[in-house]
Amino acid sequence: MELKMREEMQRAVAGMPATPKSERIRRLKRAGFKQANIARFEGVRDQYVSTIASRITPSSKTALAADDAPAPSRRLELALAPDGRIVIPAQVREAMGLKEGGKLFGRLDDGELRLFTPETGARKLRAIVRKFVPEGVSLSEELIRDRRAEAERENG
Repeated sequence: MELKMREEMQRAVAGMPATPKSERIRRLKRAGFKQANIARFEGVRDQYVSTIASRITPSSKTALAADDAPAPSRRLELALAPDGRIVIPAQVREAMGLKEGGKLFGRLDDGELRLFTPETGARKLRAIVRKFVPEGVSLSEELIRDRRAEAERENG
């Protein structure tokens, strides 16, 4: 498993106790990590991850906050201060892995403000790119190869 992915997975479960592993597996699965990678990261068999992942309900797959977010709907009521500031509750900040001074990105969709961490944005972007770039293909290597071929044609 590559170091970058391991670090992303560690950030996804930061602050969670080492046990029960099932809760960590659910969080990693909801974060979009592949079953085989979760199994290697947690040191368990793929079948165990599959069994735990099969118990994730459809509503929990799409939840923005982790299991420790306000139940049951994972919806929050936030107050808007006179200066326009919104306070994000501690349990939500913890579930998102936010620290003081951390960054959030936001997107306005049909009157809804959606907040996400840079890590979540990068993970979603990688998932989009994966749809168009086959596994094992390196776009940077292809670009370098094309540039070298172009330089050879120009230099004759």
